[in-house]
Amino acid sequence: MDNGVVTSLFDGDELETIAATGNRTAGYGRAPATFGELLQGVLGIDVKPFLVSLPIRSYSIAAFYTRPAVCGIGVFPPHKSKAKRLAEIFLKHHDLSIGGDIIFSCDVPEGKGLASSSADMVATARAIIARAGLEEDGSLLQRLMSEIEPSDPVMYSSVVAYHHVSGEIIDVLGPPPQLVIVGLDAGGCIDTLEYNAVGHTFGGIDSVEYAKLLDKVRLALRQNDCRALGAVATRSAELNQRRNPHRLWQLAQRLAREGGAIGIAAAHSGTYLGLLFSPRQERFRERLRYVQLELERCNEISKLFFT
Repeated sequence: MDNGVVTSLFDGDELETIAATGNRTAGYGRAPATFGELLQGVLGIDVKPFLVSLPIRSYSIAAFYTRPAVCGIGVFPPHKSKAKRLAEIFLKHHDLSIGGDIIFSCDVPEGKGLASSSADMVATARAIIARAGLEEDGSLLQRLMSEIEPSDPVMYSSVVAYHHVSGEIIDVLGPPPQLVIVGLDAGGCIDTLEYNAVGHTFGGIDSVEYAKLLDKVRLALRQNDCRALGAVATRSAELNQRRNPHRLWQLAQRLAREGGAIGIAAAHSGTYLGLLFSPRQERFRERLRYVQLELERCNEISKLFFT
């Protein structure tokens, strides 16, 4: 089970009523979440922050119902303020004088480091694009999202290396390998803006190691080597313990060892760790079941995710 906030279009009659009110045409958009990052650190002599995404099959879906007679944007649930802001600046950029309601259906836990806000923003932009008959411009979307907060490259279905603070693509690395992830949630929530405002310290020696790890990710994806990819993810999660210590790190290490996981992925600015398993592993189902039962025995919250 999971204690993250998951919002759905079908949580109550109120949202269904809003969606059904009037004879209004909607545009729809969808964007995936990412299970934290395969790798996150800094690159170059200027120690520029970057990450490598891990797209999963959890989504934010947005429906944009236009209201020509009303100026302004409403979002439901109303706490999705970042998506509202993205809609406002996106419409302004395209000089579109329309208002309306954006209604979300989302199975991505919020405040956990799984890119829920980024998924909401990309889904919002895609819903507006669909309704207004625009063409998607990835570079524009990246720039507008970076004006709101450091964001994830969830406009891509591939694994991507990305400067998440400035919103610049480094490289599209290829499709994600087939993985099953047992997510371990430490509880609570982490705000992306607050986390990045702390100013985590990195040095030149760090950027050298992260550059080598990025090269290993490229090679692992090219060769479809899940174990090599898992090793990079584990090292990145280990390095991240200096900046965002995870209370379940020792448990995750033990379960990865005992259960034969190929690695540990971290939501570097979130609350999740993930034990990575490949369906191609010998005794895959047995390994997965062992870890799930052990987590139940330890009274820890877990959730399955799929790339």
